[in-house]
Amino acid sequence: MHRKKGQSILEYVIVLSAIVAAIVVAASSVIQPGVNKALSSVMDSVGTSANKIACLQ
Repeated sequence: MHRKKGQSILEYVIVLSAIVAAIVVAASSVIQPGVNKALSSVMDSVGTSANKIACLQ
């Protein structure tokens, strides 16, 4: 049985896509808490600065 080269390349692309998708899903669950904490910190800093500016007026 002779297989075409295009089929084997497509199979590698599908397997590689599945691996990348699994890594992205796993990484997002690990990274998400850190990102949320950083965004919360930035929002608190912006709110504090806005309050200080409002008090000066």
